[in-house]
Order: sequence, then C-alpha cells, then structure tokens
Amino acid sequence: RLVDLIESPMLYVSLEGDAAGGKRAAAGAVVAGPVQRLLADPAFDALLGPCAGTPGSNADASAAPSAAGRALTLVRGVLARSYGDLEIALTGVVPAAGQPLLVLRARLLGDEAERLKGLFEATSPETQKLVAPHRVLGGKQTYTLLGADGRAAIGPGELVELALVGTDLMVANDTTAMQELLQPAQRTTTSRRVLSADPRFLSLKKRLEVPPGSLLVYGDWQRLGQRLQTSSKGM
Repeated sequence: RLVDLIESPMLYVSLEGDAAGGKRAAAGAVVAGPVQRLLADPAFDALLGPCAGTPGSNADASAAPSAAGRALTLVRGVLARSYGDLEIALTGVVPAAGQPLLVLRARLLGDEAERLKGLFEATSPETQKLVAPHRVLGGKQTYTLLGADGRAAIGPGELVELALVGTDLMVANDTTAMQELLQPAQRTTTSRRVLSADPRFLSLKKRLEVPPGSLLVYGDWQRLGQRLQTSSKGM
C-alpha cells in the first residue's frame, strides 16, 4: 500500500471500496460501487484534462495521443472494473514545467488482473505498439506505455511505468517512486517517513473515523504550495 511505502508524499488520496465495490451480480457482471461510478463519470475528464480524441473535448481529434493519454485511458478502463480500492500519491512537481509526479495503486478483480497480465506479456504487433518491458524491480517486471510513434517518453514525469503485484496495479510517472514501491530500501521503523508511521496522519484519521467507501484526502499544503510556486505554468 502507498500509505505504507511512499515516503513523505505531498498529497495522498485514498478511495476505499465498500462491500458492493467488488461483488458480482448473478450474471457475472461487476456491481458498480462509488469508485467505479466516479471513474466512469464524463465529468472526470474535466478534472484530469481532455485527451486528444476524447468525445466532447475541444482537443484536436487528429492529434496522436501521448503516452500519458494512453495511460489515462488504460487506467480508467481497468479501474472501472476494480474492487474500488484505490490510492494516489503526489510525490513531487517537476520544476518549471508544473508536471505532477503521481503514483497510483488499484486492487483489481482477479480476472481483470489476469487479462491485464496477458496484455503485458503478449507478443502480438498490436500489443508491442502499446507497451514494452522496461526494467525488473524486486523481481517484478515493469512495463512502459508507448506513444503513438512507438517510443516511450523520456522527459521528467513523461515516462509512464506500470507493474502488476498480485492483483494490485501500480502506475507511476515517477521512476524513483516505482522503485520505492517494488524494491524498498531497508530502513528501521524510526527512520520511516511513510504516512502509516506519521503520528499526525494517524491521529487525524482516527478522529475522522473513516468508514469503508469513503474518500480520504491528506495534503502537506506547505510543501505543496512552495513547490507549486516554482512552477511557471502551475498544475
């Protein structure tokens, strides 16, 4: 879990699934919980920014989607059929560019995880235009999403990396954070700066008494504000 592994995030969002989030109807269809309904809502496009070719957007439909645009499409499609257990951490902001560095973890339904694993490992020409093996961290193979030109982005915050750990899908445009997740350094309990070991975070969460199905947002507003002030474009 990101709350246990990511060091000092600037922003942490947890959208916990409720009992309905991972259930299946008698016909085998997934019963949509609040997380799935949120991800499927077209208004979510306005929050994340319209991608090229997104229905109803003013973006140039002829423009080739970027790796980040492909990542958004893939992640939303998968998460709409997930258990609804979702975490997002903002680990930083690229100076001057204002590009947020994000890490996402989502717990998938078992068959969805197998389907995605098959997609990653497929050797068909169509699949090889979408994803490519990137590196091995902690014994886990990671993959990078390719742009329309068949290449992975190389700029800060532009390379999108994915990995499957059991039924958990990890997505990040922060290569250091992905390594922190899959190959964490050995640290003593007292040296950990993760939220699950932060007395302030634990105290606030206890006071809120967050039940399953709730949206929890925690931000280090002082650090985040200082970082955003160094950006010329904002985030």
